[in-house]
Amino acid sequence: MKEGQLKVKLKEHLWLILGGMIFFILIIQIGLKETWLALKVVNPFYFLGSLILIAIGQQFIPLLKWILMNHKTKMDLDIRKILFFTSHAILGGTITPVRSGEFVAAFMGKGVQGKIASLLLFNRLIESIVTFLIALFVFGFFLKDVISLESWISFGIILGSLLLFFYFLVTKEQLGLWLLTKGQKIFTILGKGKFSKKILDSEKKMTKEVGEFYKSTRKLFSMDTVIFVLLLTILNWALILLANWGIFFSMGVSISLMTVLAVIVLSAIGSFISPTPGGIGLGDIPSAYFLLTQGCQEAGAYLILARFAVYVVAFGWYFLMGKGR
Repeated sequence: MKEGQLKVKLKEHLWLILGGMIFFILIIQIGLKETWLALKVVNPFYFLGSLILIAIGQQFIPLLKWILMNHKTKMDLDIRKILFFTSHAILGGTITPVRSGEFVAAFMGKGVQGKIASLLLFNRLIESIVTFLIALFVFGFFLKDVISLESWISFGIILGSLLLFFYFLVTKEQLGLWLLTKGQKIFTILGKGKFSKKILDSEKKMTKEVGEFYKSTRKLFSMDTVIFVLLLTILNWALILLANWGIFFSMGVSISLMTVLAVIVLSAIGSFISPTPGGIGLGDIPSAYFLLTQGCQEAGAYLILARFAVYVVAFGWYFLMGKGR
């Protein structure tokens, strides 16, 4: 293994170890006794129901999106290849910071890299919009007496500006090419050794896929595709909400759907800003703190069960569908 690759591997392992340690410390702080008592009374049938809902939301809904977007962009991928790409994208997104690993699917699609990248970015944009809107609703519900109207307006302007920039980035070919060119120049100026040269070569190879990327993206931004993917994303949120509520229900915990929704939003935000793989440890702190403020002593057990459910589904689907093209 070369020096550059070794450093990257060590960095990934260190973040994983750090995340695992923080997660364990978090469980200790919540209470090992309370966590163990909650885990002992878990109803396996109710928890299995939650696993099924997570599988539908985490695997089947994205599969439907890919089938639709594959048809729209005329990639002509058969169902076997779609299963292959989705399994890698979902597992990669589950075990990497900021779900960046899902884009590994784009690099595995020889000849269709640009089109797959457009699918992933288009879906990420729709998911981001839905997530931010739900977060806005949740924060408005729990913090209506704390945050002023002016703050909400400012937040909306900032969010709208970011989404608008992202929209232009993925639809305007001239902007994308300009940024890609600038990125190549930065690598040329700052790059040192063979490792940085490989990054630069990779950037140059991806340049030829830019045209296909923007051509596919423009096709995806049709009204019918946006509405369909938007509805599927909302359905996915509903399934994940019910699945997480089911995890609490399996422990005999009475909790409102609004509280569970807030937990999911905080988990999503925590995972997004956390540098640890899948947001483990650091990404769990906001949701754990919120649950404790709501008087839920089973917070530790919930974190363990939720992590277990997501990993079982992601790895299970990968081993079933991700081994061949």
